[in-house]
Amino acid sequence: MWAEAVFPRLNLCPSVPEGSGQNRRAAGCSGPAKDMAMGSTRSDRGGFTLVELLVVIGIVTLLLGLVFPALQRVRESAHRVSCSSNLRTIGVAMASYRVSHHGEFPMGGGDSNWLGEPVPRSLLASGPATRRQQDWGWAYQVLPHLESADLWQVRHRRAGLDPLGDAEIAATPVPAYFCPSRRPPQVIDNATGSLNPNFGRRAAIDYAGNLGIFTALQPDGQEDEPILNFLSPPGIPPFRSGMILKARSMLENGTYFYIDEPLRTRDVKDGLSYTILVAEKRLNLALLGQPQFGDQMGYVCGYGTSTLRTGALPPARDTRDAKLVLTDQFGSAHADSMNVLFSDGSVRAVRYDITDDLQVCVVWLPPLKERGIVPLSWPHPPNAIWTTLFQRLCHRSDGGIVRLDDLE
Repeated sequence: MWAEAVFPRLNLCPSVPEGSGQNRRAAGCSGPAKDMAMGSTRSDRGGFTLVELLVVIGIVTLLLGLVFPALQRVRESAHRVSCSSNLRTIGVAMASYRVSHHGEFPMGGGDSNWLGEPVPRSLLASGPATRRQQDWGWAYQVLPHLESADLWQVRHRRAGLDPLGDAEIAATPVPAYFCPSRRPPQVIDNATGSLNPNFGRRAAIDYAGNLGIFTALQPDGQEDEPILNFLSPPGIPPFRSGMILKARSMLENGTYFYIDEPLRTRDVKDGLSYTILVAEKRLNLALLGQPQFGDQMGYVCGYGTSTLRTGALPPARDTRDAKLVLTDQFGSAHADSMNVLFSDGSVRAVRYDITDDLQVCVVWLPPLKERGIVPLSWPHPPNAIWTTLFQRLCHRSDGGIVRLDDLE
């Protein structure tokens, strides 16, 4: 055969005589035919059996089941850190704003809309107005201190209103305003599915300023202008008891009346480290990217729930119930707690199941009584109510006791 001519028969057992077949078998040697047969048998069994394949698949599945949750936890931990960093960045911007505005905290702007129409940005010949003259809210007002001065001062017209410039700013996302656990930078299009289609495209925001402890919304989720514009008499506890106050409102004749004065450190009787400045806001994930109450007006919103929340309800995790209407509640996409920026610039986690720890707080109730709402006050004075621990964090001068260890 040609194989034998190319590869001559070799004696694989040189210590055994060539002619002694029995001794060769005893020594474990065999002839070429037997070697080829054995080699053929080993080649035939080179693949996996079905049982072996199933075992391998089971082991891989088990390992993936152990590794994926760990990877998700690591990813969420990184997102939470990034979210905390966003709030610290906002805190630095707030502090920088105060330095350039004589120690004043940013205002919440003016009306969030005028009869369903977007409120234009307040402009002066020298640039955008500030303080009580600006109708756009705190998130717009601090842009120069977020290294976004170019966005803050975009203008397409040098005099009068600038609708093109307003639309460009409103539709430009600010990366620091988005929690990565919930979404990347996102723009809401109000052209369809919105109660305010004229608002157009609005870059969203995942953080809200602290309005106080009383909601300023009607039961259907619409903003209650008489409550938002209520003027507290001097010398009595504030009704808008948070850190972001309302600057002004427009009357039917086109003139303005001014509502709140800007806050300074001396106005925060409970201390900056015990009063919420900005925190994450709760949203409906089933409607994310669509116009929904509390998200459709974007970060340029004036005094409304797209940029403000209250402590009327305890904080909670985002929901996925498309039928549930969310408007006025702090919360986040994180599992057990949300991130909170306090007025001193510190950032802490606040649990959703934060203890009630009810205490009495003296407040101004007439605007609620005028609406037919009388909070539980017995057996305390007529202008006092029970407040939870979270509500005391949202009130700048309630006088209650707060233990920061109870938050985390």
